[in-house]
Amino acid sequence: MKKNLIVSLLFAISSFQLWAADSTAVSYSAKLQFAKQFPGIIASSWAPVKDYYVASFSLNGEKRNAYFSSDGEFVAESREVYFSNLPITIQTSLANRFPQKSGFAFVDIDNENGLRVIEVNDRELGVYYVVKVKNQGTSLYVRASSSGELVIQRKVKNKV
Repeated sequence: MKKNLIVSLLFAISSFQLWAADSTAVSYSAKLQFAKQFPGIIASSWAPVKDYYVASFSLNGEKRNAYFSSDGEFVAESREVYFSNLPITIQTSLANRFPQKSGFAFVDIDNENGLRVIEVNDRELGVYYVVKVKNQGTSLYVRASSSGELVIQRKVKNKV
């Protein structure tokens, strides 16, 4: 469970802001597993993130990341989706947990235009979403399951 929490936090933190890294530092096992998992797809970059190797690639015009353990085992895949495309159960749960009057607002995961969240397809946890919620003093990274269950994964004080 601790491993899953760490992986989940990595998705929220790293999102799609991976910096190019020396691909020779990536394990052969991870590259081999990527080729098996995504036949015909070429990773545009690889980056070590904590105990994982992250491959960035494009599939059907969408930017995606694949996460592999240090021994090359596939852990998860993530992509950005728009808030409006979240399942209604999740939108309802978020609206109930963070009503407008609470001072919290949903913000883009990368602070860019649009309201994007991260969809994660985790080998162990299944599909879930990471949503960034913010008020004047705090940013929260909330993991939302398909059933609408919400778990605060990370709490960060906003810079003034």
